[in-house]
Amino acid sequence: MRKSAPKRPAIALVAAVGCAIAALPTPMARADDDFVALAVSVESGRAVGWGTGASQEQANRVALAHCTAEAGDVCEVVAGTRNGCASVAFDRLSGRFQGGSGPDITASTADALAKLGSPNGHVKATHCSS
Repeated sequence: MRKSAPKRPAIALVAAVGCAIAALPTPMARADDDFVALAVSVESGRAVGWGTGASQEQANRVALAHCTAEAGDVCEVVAGTRNGCASVAFDRLSGRFQGGSGPDITASTADALAKLGSPNGHVKATHCSS
């Protein structure tokens, strides 16, 4: 009877992928980061990635990378702004989510909740540019 080959390549692949995900830097707002973005998992709405950058495009890229690493599936940017805050509101009952933005945390959370338009909504995440 022939033994099957050990499954080391699969373990190495899992370890390599895990290391690549762990290697993503934690987003931190810096003094020159005028833009902020929030991204959410399209499938679950649960994973949220955020990023800041010198441009909206850069902030979006960072947010998408972190969301994708966290969720393991497709993410989309749902909120972003310059010199302010971005929030995402979520309704657990319906699974819907909506992003919002504003000059401060209070305004961005109110915007996300108003756009969601659900009495069951709650703010899942808020992040601000520098």
